[in-house]
Amino acid sequence: MVPTREQAEFMLFPRLLAVAERAWHAAGWETVSDVVQFVDARHEDWLRFAAGVAQRELRRLDLLGVNYRLPRPGVRYAFPLIISQTYAGTDGGVLYNNNNNNNTKFM
Repeated sequence: MVPTREQAEFMLFPRLLAVAERAWHAAGWETVSDVVQFVDARHEDWLRFAAGVAQRELRRLDLLGVNYRLPRPGVRYAFPLIISQTYAGTDGGVLYNNNNNNNTKFM
């Protein structure tokens, strides 16, 4: 049991927006059989969704006084890759190869 409404909101939002998106949105990538096209289409759909959350839905949650959570931007490092995490709606995260310090961008 969650003791307060504010704590429940913090645990649910913006995750609940993603659940609703998957429940009501028939994504074009769901029926793509080619793996490369599937990954590209799914990534484009994610960028569209994340931008919509950042540009519209968080403003609505603010207006409604919802106590939502945004993860802090940061970096995960798993040699030889560096994965940067950004706020939703920006670049969706970037994957770098850290071999020989060349920082090759993958995504």
